[in-house]
Amino acid sequence: MENKIRKKSINTVIYLLLAAMLVCVLFVSIYTVASKRSGDVTDEVTSEVDTTTAKTSVTTDASVSTDAAVTDDSTDIDVEADVDAADEPVDAEVEETLPTAETGDEELPVTVDVRYFVSPVAGMTSKDFEIDIPVYSLTMNDYRAHTGVDIAASLGSEVVAASSGVVCRVWSDPMMGQSVTIDHGDEIYTTYMNLSPEIPEGITVGAKVTMGQTIGSVGDTSLTEIAEEPHLHFEIKVDGQYADPLDYIAVSDIPENSYYEDMAS
Repeated sequence: MENKIRKKSINTVIYLLLAAMLVCVLFVSIYTVASKRSGDVTDEVTSEVDTTTAKTSVTTDASVSTDAAVTDDSTDIDVEADVDAADEPVDAEVEETLPTAETGDEELPVTVDVRYFVSPVAGMTSKDFEIDIPVYSLTMNDYRAHTGVDIAASLGSEVVAASSGVVCRVWSDPMMGQSVTIDHGDEIYTTYMNLSPEIPEGITVGAKVTMGQTIGSVGDTSLTEIAEEPHLHFEIKVDGQYADPLDYIAVSDIPENSYYEDMAS
């Protein structure tokens, strides 16, 4: 009886040991498989990371190379452009020095811009410039071109140079009376007519005058405009052609119901 119990106990222990060994073997197998799979995954991830890094490196190197190439090309283009620009003539704006006229110790500009013209006499326009369409002449009782403007002013009113220049002519015109012409350079001339015969001392051919300097006074020496009220007949020529003086100076128009309006009616 005791032998059976002992034998049964031994068998039980053996079964337990076998079961324990089986469990151990199973555990070891599972661990081995798991470890292998983990290693494969790690290797795969590592491989992918390495591949990505390699691609990134290649892309970066290519970009750097491309940028360097572009930079070099740009530099070459800039250098070539600079060389081409240096070979091409440059159209620089050159300011011409205005000729000057000496009066004593002073130097006066001869060439002037249209901005520097002033009205030669204080007054208002009594007859406009009209060279294409004849206008009525009170004195001659006909229609004719009017090559300047008439500026109404009292007899003896001071007449001044409209701009700086050189007196190039002083004469008594048989039709327009006492006259003075000033050369302002650049083919610009101003002429003052119907002046008083008494010309100021020093206003002779070759004299240098400044803008605003007195060159005469309003008179009544013009035979073709004697029927009109006292005035200065003022002309401007540019490049040999008559120009409208009112494009160069500012003068108010004569008011309505004046002497001239009454005569015209």
